[in-house]
Amino acid sequence: MAGDIAQHLDGGGLNPDDVEPLNDNDGNFPPMPVGYRGVEIKKAVVRANNNKNGVGLDIEADVIGPDHANRKVFKWINITNPSTACMGMGRRELGELSRACGIKFFDNEDELLGKQLDMKLIIEKNKKTDKLDNSVKGYAILGTGTPAAVPAGESATTPQTAPDETPKNDPATGKKMPWAK
Repeated sequence: MAGDIAQHLDGGGLNPDDVEPLNDNDGNFPPMPVGYRGVEIKKAVVRANNNKNGVGLDIEADVIGPDHANRKVFKWINITNPSTACMGMGRRELGELSRACGIKFFDNEDELLGKQLDMKLIIEKNKKTDKLDNSVKGYAILGTGTPAAVPAGESATTPQTAPDETPKNDPATGKKMPWAK
């Protein structure tokens, strides 16, 4: 005998083999399409990095809106690190995130909780799992897909090194930096 759900499904029921799975056999969801997605920050925790030689901001956000609602987006931002280049990128990223959230002076990670903004997602191969995954590569004011402008008279960045001194290799690990050719 059919239950209550049958009246809400076309054909009176559902054959699981007739629908596309939500995720692969390992429980991984396919990456979301490239572009800006509206998100709400649910978690922002300052913690030590994996090597225990620096500190970063660990962010978890939920996608909002009709497409991909409630999917999780994760982001790590370096705060302190043996690599001044990594710290510089982290500070610039914190600035962009703060502007997108409307935060004028960022000194408490709890200020991010509940903030809604657009995060720019790209698709990259996950180095640990070797599978395609989303990465966050930018922030914007919610609904605009446009990074927040730096107020007049303020600097967008605080350079850590002069342009001609930008390191090609990470001083801490010796590995080639992402922008090095």
